Amino acid sequence: MNEFLVNQVFDGSLIVASLVAIFAGIISFASPCVLPLLPGYLGYVSGAFATKRRMVLGSLLFVSGFGLLFVSYGVIFGALGDAILRNSTLLTRLLGILTIGFGFILFFPRSSIVHLNFLLSLQQD
Repeated sequence: MNEFLVNQVFDGSLIVASLVAIFAGIISFASPCVLPLLPGYLGYVSGAFATKRRMVLGSLLFVSGFGLLFVSYGVIFGALGDAILRNSTLLTRLLGILTIGFGFILFFPRSSIVHLNFLLSLQQD
């Protein structure tokens, strides 16, 4: 089944893929997250400008601003994910040591190397 889907993606028709992408875009546009934003966006774009030219320019700037923002988020978080993936062994070991240290502080609060007074004040004697 999995190989069938992979073959469909790589060997399939571009026209069919385009139609599927358009249909997926329409479905995602009609999602509960996006659809409530539409009246505010249309009201802002159509009510803020007197001429059609300024309305189109405002719409293009509005959409390009969102596009630039989310593309930059994609680049930043993609690079962060890549850095985490490249250093996953080191991060796993460091976070394991941190977890063991927190466990030691939790079970032996008075004899720990690090004295966290706010943790001791939370403990009921």
